[in-house]
Amino acid sequence: MAGQWTEQLYAHLSKNPFRKKILITNGYAQGHQWLEQACRSYGPLMNTEVQTVESLVLASVKHELSVRKLRYVTDGETFWIVQHILEQLTTMDESYLPQTMLTPGVIHSFHKALTELRHAGVTGTELQPESFDSAAKALFIQNLLMSYEALLVTRRFVDFPGLLPIVNEVNRTLHVLIYAEHLQLTYVEKKMLEQLSMNEPIILSGEISFVEEQSEFPVETTAFFHATSVLAEVREVYRRLAENGCAWDEVEVIASNYQRYAPAFYTMASQYGVKCTFAKGVSLHYTRTGIAALLYLDWLESGYHVDHLLKGIKHRHITLPLASESISRGSIIRELEQSGIGWGRQRYKIWIDSVKRDPEVDYGPLTDRQLVKIESQQALVVLFEELFANVPEGDLTSPMVIVAGLVDYIQSYTKGHGQEEKGVTQAIAELVTRLSLASTSGMDIQLAIQYVRAELEQITTHSTSIPAEGMLHISSLQDGGQSGRAHIYIVGMEDSSWSISTRQDPILLDEERVRVSEFLPTSTQTASWKHAERVSRLGQIRGTCTLSFASYDIVDNRELNPAYELLQLFRKKVGQPEADYAALYTYLPSPIGYPSATTGMQIDETDVWLNHLITPQLQIKQGTDLILAAYTHIGEGNQAIQGRDNPLFSKYDGSLDTSEHTIDYVSRPDAYISVSKLELFGRCPLQFYYQEVLSVRAKDVAVYDRTRWLDAMQKGSLLHAVFYQYYTELLMRGSVLTHDLSLLQTLTEKMLQEYTLSIPAPSTQIWQKECEGIRQDVKIFYANEQGGSSTPKYLELELHHAAGLFQLELSEDLTLPIKGYVDRVDEIAPHQYKILDYKSGGTKKYKANEFFSGGTQLQHALYAEAVEQYLRESGLDPAAEVVESAYVFPTERGMGNEVVRVQNRKEDLAKLIQHMLDAMRDGVFPPTKDPMNCNWCDYQGVCDGHAE
Repeated sequence: MAGQWTEQLYAHLSKNPFRKKILITNGYAQGHQWLEQACRSYGPLMNTEVQTVESLVLASVKHELSVRKLRYVTDGETFWIVQHILEQLTTMDESYLPQTMLTPGVIHSFHKALTELRHAGVTGTELQPESFDSAAKALFIQNLLMSYEALLVTRRFVDFPGLLPIVNEVNRTLHVLIYAEHLQLTYVEKKMLEQLSMNEPIILSGEISFVEEQSEFPVETTAFFHATSVLAEVREVYRRLAENGCAWDEVEVIASNYQRYAPAFYTMASQYGVKCTFAKGVSLHYTRTGIAALLYLDWLESGYHVDHLLKGIKHRHITLPLASESISRGSIIRELEQSGIGWGRQRYKIWIDSVKRDPEVDYGPLTDRQLVKIESQQALVVLFEELFANVPEGDLTSPMVIVAGLVDYIQSYTKGHGQEEKGVTQAIAELVTRLSLASTSGMDIQLAIQYVRAELEQITTHSTSIPAEGMLHISSLQDGGQSGRAHIYIVGMEDSSWSISTRQDPILLDEERVRVSEFLPTSTQTASWKHAERVSRLGQIRGTCTLSFASYDIVDNRELNPAYELLQLFRKKVGQPEADYAALYTYLPSPIGYPSATTGMQIDETDVWLNHLITPQLQIKQGTDLILAAYTHIGEGNQAIQGRDNPLFSKYDGSLDTSEHTIDYVSRPDAYISVSKLELFGRCPLQFYYQEVLSVRAKDVAVYDRTRWLDAMQKGSLLHAVFYQYYTELLMRGSVLTHDLSLLQTLTEKMLQEYTLSIPAPSTQIWQKECEGIRQDVKIFYANEQGGSSTPKYLELELHHAAGLFQLELSEDLTLPIKGYVDRVDEIAPHQYKILDYKSGGTKKYKANEFFSGGTQLQHALYAEAVEQYLRESGLDPAAEVVESAYVFPTERGMGNEVVRVQNRKEDLAKLIQHMLDAMRDGVFPPTKDPMNCNWCDYQGVCDGHAE
């Protein structure tokens, strides 16, 4: 049923059908919805078009602008002109506004104030200082306004208010101008409309407020409900729509808080396959291109942390062009994870230099795996070099530079398909033109990113302000209620969303506005207009209506109260003008929760399950059996938990049924076991089972620590290399070994330089501190060696050869195939040897009275037996005997200590190793008994504190 507004509109538009009528509205969507309603209710209309004030004026002066060679600048572009001027004004002595306050929000406030002054017809020369509370503020705003006017003239720009003198010179039209009384026109806009038409405009009176007694708003059939949260409220709307079975294009949803409700409707519509139009669109966060753009800003803002690029590649927001089919997204991700770059521009450069290959060097034949690795690295090199080509060195930049780099990155590395993705790409590219008017002077990169981020946040996608056929329409409280659809849902009718702010403008206070110009509206006047326009627009609603609100805000952790307008409509519905909120809550049923449905309609799997597991009284049923029967994998997991809780040792505790599963690890003829793996079994057989039997490996991902340069393994490798090179040099000099501190220091500095080139340091200070610590470790090593009683005979002694493994005979029944290297073998007497193993950590776990330490320390004994047999069998020393093994701690942390083990327990070693191998063959892999071993275990997520 058409209302008075539609009837009035049609009456004026149908008069004189051959005379052109121009309907002036806030936007094209609004006008087209009005026309659609009028035609649907009363018939076709002729010679009518919809225009905004801006589009009408621009069409009228287009030719004149071309003749005068003037360029029109939009409101978005004038923001950057104001930013440019403010950058200059704040550098002046005794500026009213310090430059440190130039944030996007502050500049937006000044831009808004300047725009309002221009629309009120106020010029810089007319601005009176006494109109302001502060003389300094008056002078600053006057300088801003005059500088703005001068810049427009200098650059031959013209903004919208600047079109008024040109409009006064163009020919008037005979067309009839029609607009609503609630169309808020500024002084300049009114003057323009007066000048453009030879006739008086037709001003349409608004619809009666939807809360008034005389209103035709369908309050009698209006339904009310409230929900426990926004998501619960949105789900209930979908339930009611599904139950009613009405066509989607018969429904409009008006979201009081559009920013909060539109994403919820979009997400659920995507899940349910419901097509929607959104009056104000949805954030670019919901497109691959938009996410990729925001990740780029995150990457810049974080100091180039590689995690943001990694996230983009993992989720396919960033797509790298691949040189061949052999490399994949997975190989790219693997190289990026293992790169160790972390953050910082310099660290990228170090990594790039380390992986670049000299084209003139012959590296020999490469395996397929090596080729994939190299090609993946080269793809990342291209990405990094192109990214940094658009990022200037240093901490100063500009929004324009950042956007230029962003556009290149989007065009090169995002492959979003579809109209929405292309629209976002186009919108980002258009920022280049807009930002060309911004200040190009260097600003802090974080501030420049704020400006660009603010521009990106204004870009929306899936924006279709005009409701489309076959689609549910989501509108806002600022533009909803004009579609003429039969079923209207107004969601989010809570007080804070419906109250109109009367807060004064921070730049132009109300008292100053009154003194500056009678055409500058005060905050109270603006709020009054907004309220009148809203209640009149909602008064156009006919058909059926449902009003709802969420009782609780999960984000802010607070209760929400219904809007006063909802209470007014409730009073009308029940015929109780004095009813209060208590009466409203009594009338409303209990808040609808996420799983609850007043209709019994189940819209998805969640509803089906929750309706099985929750009683009508909202009590939770015991649904374990139901769930375990439906999801067998959960049932198996539950069985595993119960098995672990059982004191009996079972397959859930590491007992493997060898009749069903053969352990290839110890049964293969070519199998060998390293000392470190035996010690792992001694420390935790279950961890050994996960790692070696099941081959479940923790993902090899570099761990970034901004407080450390080298990790423990890297530092140990560096020290080992220094010690090895030092003794190699000394032994080459002759039979008499003379220590040389200068040589040791030279080798240390050389090795530090090599590690610096291959492993980026987080900062110069941390690098210097760790280098100094390593130098101190080397001094301790040197002091220990000077006082030592033995000298190296063999360095990095290899216990295997290319032909095969070394067969270590531990007993008549046990031969252990091994391979490995011994750090150092010293000859302490004729045919008597001592092996040494360097440790860069502490001595805490190497206790004097623990020879094997429960099987966790076997290296000293196994290597002693292996070296002794190797020297004899190789003929290097047929009478060789290893009498001692030592763990040497030549570092500041280890205090230069040495833990010696006398090698006289060969039989015990053979029995221990045999027991361990037998346990492996029998499939016995119990967890460790010491919870301390779990602290550094990669399988904590699987084991879940099993040791305890």
